[in-house]
Amino acid sequence: MALEMKTRKHKGVTIVSLKGEMILSEEHFALMKFVVKELDEEKRFVIDLGKVSKMDSAGVGELVAVNVAVKEKKGQVHLANFEDHIGKILQMALIHKIIPSFDTQKEAIAAFDD
Repeated sequence: MALEMKTRKHKGVTIVSLKGEMILSEEHFALMKFVVKELDEEKRFVIDLGKVSKMDSAGVGELVAVNVAVKEKKGQVHLANFEDHIGKILQMALIHKIIPSFDTQKEAIAAFDD
């Protein structure tokens, strides 16, 4: 299943809801391309992983690359709403030490610095 992205804005935060597989494929780095395009105007992003069904090292790498790109522009990324199997992958990769992670979008939005 290809990776689908839906975006919306809430309280100055761009929420990117992902659905499908974050794996090495033709769509690889679609999230990165979207975020970099938005970075001139937006600085706070929540990446909702609640409907990601599969993730490999390329998907983990994309999350890290997005975080680096946003931090370089003085922005912030928070992760939210991931299933147990995706959470285990992110925990093994120690992503929670790099990118703040939250159970819900609401918690992720509330945690941004004002």
